[in-house]
Amino acid sequence: MRTPKFYKEILKSLGFSSLFKINNHGLESITTGHIYSPDDIKVLNSYPLETGAGNQMICIYTIETKNGERGILIEEDIKKPNKVLNTFINSIENEK
Repeated sequence: MRTPKFYKEILKSLGFSSLFKINNHGLESITTGHIYSPDDIKVLNSYPLETGAGNQMICIYTIETKNGERGILIEEDIKKPNKVLNTFINSIENEK
């Protein structure tokens, strides 16, 4: 089984070098410190993966911002939804 780290490395080699996290202010780039709103980003793809640790599932989102920053956001346990993250992702999808 390939690990999440394996996929992170592949995505990094494809130019998704920034790491993002969600907070109450929006999507924050851990790499640059910039905070993005839903209309500032595009989710290019999502990859649900098993971690092998107690059947835990994660989801890796590939993201591109309007200013060209590209990176990933990792949803740690998709079986226990993060309400802030889900609201943010749904508002992006509703922008389209």
